[in-house]
Amino acid sequence: MGMKWAIDIDGVITANPAAFSFLTYHLNKNENSDTVIILTWRDGSDPERRKQTMEELDIFGIYYNQVIMAPKKFDNIRAAALWKISKMKELGINIWIDDEIKMYIRDLGIDVHALLPDVHCIWI
Repeated sequence: MGMKWAIDIDGVITANPAAFSFLTYHLNKNENSDTVIILTWRDGSDPERRKQTMEELDIFGIYYNQVIMAPKKFDNIRAAALWKISKMKELGINIWIDDEIKMYIRDLGIDVHALLPDVHCIWI
């Protein structure tokens, strides 16, 4: 079985859409059966925001198996971070690419490595 990748949108895919189009294309087509999950705390309960997100991923040329958006707009960044971390555990993610991991650790005091010991974190 292949690796499960979780990739954030804002500040990651949006920072270099061409690179992530290339990466996700090759992850999706390879013989290792890798899975690409776009995991964002964008408000998935808002139909317009969901539509905009799907259109952006299409425009950027991102290949994925699943898009997971937050179930609601979070009141604070800590709640959003803890939601995202819990989804990673639930999904069995192996590799996480996000621009906010360092902020979770440094500013919020969340021990990401203890909570996700089997996840390789790539800080963009």
